Amino acid sequence: MANAELEVVTYRIEEMLHASRELINNYAQYSGIPGTELWPRMIFRVSDIIKNQLQTPCEWTSPGLSMRFSGFMPTGQRENEEGKLQFSADEPMFTLQEGWPHYLRPAIITHISRVTGAIVEEMQNVYKLNAISDGASHYLKFSKDKYAKSIDVVTVPLFETG
Repeated sequence: MANAELEVVTYRIEEMLHASRELINNYAQYSGIPGTELWPRMIFRVSDIIKNQLQTPCEWTSPGLSMRFSGFMPTGQRENEEGKLQFSADEPMFTLQEGWPHYLRPAIITHISRVTGAIVEEMQNVYKLNAISDGASHYLKFSKDKYAKSIDVVTVPLFETG
């Protein structure tokens, strides 16, 4: 019978909640981007997703910027370093997308870009989120190595169906 590895991650929920609140509040209180002052309402939704480790994503937008929280991703299969089949989930993350909609004045787009760059840098340096930027898209991941309380790998049998 074939086996696979199942990765079970237990996250530091309180640390994730704190970093999420800070990210959202940074936009709401300090960014000066119209529409983000309403974003603190989303803290309740994001908190619910994190506390219950739901797969449900949520997204909110303001002129020139959208923010999406992925929720906890479903388990997918991949090969580990040793070539064994492993079932694990991608890390939860925020995605920041600048430039939506496209009819904004260049000065506003520049402001959004600078503010977002500064917030992404802070989230990486202070809250240890793994930041990846690709042009107008920014990804802030709760990496397992910094936000996992424990990572257990369990060997499970694979059953053939059919």
